[in-house]
Amino acid sequence: MGVRRPLGEALALESVALGAAARPDRHAAGAHVVRLRIGCREPRERGAEPDGSERSEEPEEDERAEPRPATPSRAHAHAGFLASPNPGGNPAPAAITYRQACVPRPHLATALCLALAATCSPSARAQTAPAAATQANKYSAYEAEALTLALRSHHASIDPEPDGKLLEAVDIVALDVFEPRDPVPTFLDVFHTTSKRYVIAREVLLAEGEPYRQSLVEDTVRNLRALPQLSLVLAVATRGTRQDRVRLLLITKDVWSLRPNWDLQLANGGIFLFTAQPAETNLAGTQSIANLNFVLNPAQVVVGAGYTNYRLAGTRIAVQPSANVVWSRATGDPEGSYGGLIVGQPLFSPRSSWAWDASVSWTNYIYRRFYNAEVATYTDPATNENIPFAFKGQLYSTQATLTRSFGWATKQDVTLGVSVARNQYSSVLPGLEETGGLVNAPPARIAQTVDDFVAAYVPVTNDRVGPFVQYHTYSKSYVHLLDFETLGLQEDYRLGHEAFVNVYPVSAALGSTRSFVGVDASVLYTWKMKDGLARVAVESITETETSSLSDASIEPSLHVVSPTALVGRFVFDAHLLYRYRNDLNQISYLGGDTRLRGYPTEQFAGKDLVNANLEFRTRSIDVLTAQLGLVGFYDIGDAFNGFAQLHPYDSVGVGGRILFPQLDRLVFRADVGFPMGDGARLPGMSPVSFFIALGQAFGVPGVGPGGGPGSPSLSGSPTTALLPPP
Repeated sequence: MGVRRPLGEALALESVALGAAARPDRHAAGAHVVRLRIGCREPRERGAEPDGSERSEEPEEDERAEPRPATPSRAHAHAGFLASPNPGGNPAPAAITYRQACVPRPHLATALCLALAATCSPSARAQTAPAAATQANKYSAYEAEALTLALRSHHASIDPEPDGKLLEAVDIVALDVFEPRDPVPTFLDVFHTTSKRYVIAREVLLAEGEPYRQSLVEDTVRNLRALPQLSLVLAVATRGTRQDRVRLLLITKDVWSLRPNWDLQLANGGIFLFTAQPAETNLAGTQSIANLNFVLNPAQVVVGAGYTNYRLAGTRIAVQPSANVVWSRATGDPEGSYGGLIVGQPLFSPRSSWAWDASVSWTNYIYRRFYNAEVATYTDPATNENIPFAFKGQLYSTQATLTRSFGWATKQDVTLGVSVARNQYSSVLPGLEETGGLVNAPPARIAQTVDDFVAAYVPVTNDRVGPFVQYHTYSKSYVHLLDFETLGLQEDYRLGHEAFVNVYPVSAALGSTRSFVGVDASVLYTWKMKDGLARVAVESITETETSSLSDASIEPSLHVVSPTALVGRFVFDAHLLYRYRNDLNQISYLGGDTRLRGYPTEQFAGKDLVNANLEFRTRSIDVLTAQLGLVGFYDIGDAFNGFAQLHPYDSVGVGGRILFPQLDRLVFRADVGFPMGDGARLPGMSPVSFFIALGQAFGVPGVGPGGGPGSPSLSGSPTTALLPPP
């Protein structure tokens, strides 16, 4: 039983799948300019209080800071209803990847004491602001032009040394979706909703009269870039009216708010998966999201809706409800549903001290494996009979957490929570009349075949009830990079360490299926390499009963992005999941549009998994106001049951990436993959596969609080088994 990341990160997943009031004045063409004076404190010298006393260097919580979504996390799998980070995957039950870690029960008190002692120490409480991010790149041509136009419209010049000066005012330049420099008529701007000025202003983490801190400006930019309605976000300090004063120039660009949000995967037999989430991502200019959900696979049709509000009724409380109904394509009858609700307040600022959230979710779903746009079959080696690869999951969960955050340059967060999860699985045999299956087989052979299938692939039913405590620490050091995931738009990546440990005792006395103590622990470190980076991570999850180890896994990961040379850079990613105890019968799948392109989605299955991916990504080039890049790739990997059965399969291919800053921060991706060697000779294998989707095929992995029932471990890894319903 684990915990999810803070609420903001859960909300960010849904947003990716979708992608001080002031009077505006017209300045530069295509831009709304707002001069904003935030707060009401009189300017005072740094370090001095109004009574003349010296202020402590420990930062206070900034009440002007607002909630923000964060990076994609593993919360989607716990909640069971958020959009999958890889919509191309097949829906899956939460508990398939339920891989937790454990220590003997007496160690729980020790772990609690150590975590609390570390975070309550003076060094943890009295943190000063972190250093400004390393600038590996300046600006792309597109960003530089936007900055030049904004400075010119304000008759402003950049202040090269702003830190410590008093903030005089904030100037907001809100760019329209279509500007005069775009090859699109600007009158089209009337057909979408532009963000209200106060929506942008409330993310600013600095107040008038407060000493300028570059680290807070950078956190402001990261907050804004995480909002799905904005693409370009830049912030620079400009000279004030006096030498000891400075202004902040904040430039934002809205994207088109009416979004089709679709993804298509084709196989030999036709459409493998089509998803569409048409959405309005900026209701009334407030950045709230309303979306519909449509999913089509060879066996099912899903129709649903969702809503996301980052500031409920003007507060910092965020809320996200969703509900979906599943119909069988064979019968036309409803066969399941899934949905849920998350509500809470995230750590909306690096100076925030408290966060909380609560969630409830349900999943009633028939999980199927598909091959060449048809329901795959399971062939029983004992009876030589075939049945459809399908089973039913009925999952219900609720969870509540409270987090206390310490520090600034080095963050240390302690989370307490309680979770109740009910995970029931049963074998079903849908579609036998279509596939033949066991229609004419004797009842005894049917029973044996089903039993063998359940033993091989169906997760073990388990209910879990209990509290948990979690410690999470990470560095607030960042690097600015270009031509990473979003081509010509700047991105920030955290450097240094990140680590967490989550301890969760589960007791049969509270209604759980069994009693055990789990420990989920991970560590990550990131280095900068000129304008590239290297990241290594490892996670260990074990669950220990009184006298035995029931479930345990280890999951290392390596990600290297080379410095840019000549026309591009190499990106290498490698990952291993080894389950050395697997009482819950967890299965992982590999193949599809991300980690093993050229093969059908879920082509390979096993309790263990290994993969490596090498891409060469060209520098992005500007085509009018869009950015275009090319990719060549080599993928290799396998899902297997023990290293004795490991047989890696590989593929090669090419692809294109294009970014339209008027539409999204995510790239539009098209890949063509070709299976190689033994893989090309597998039965029914197509010689070529085509994939069209949003986002890079794989991202920079991360670790962090999560590990709820069914969640993948390393964020960005392909080990999500059967993914939760999209």
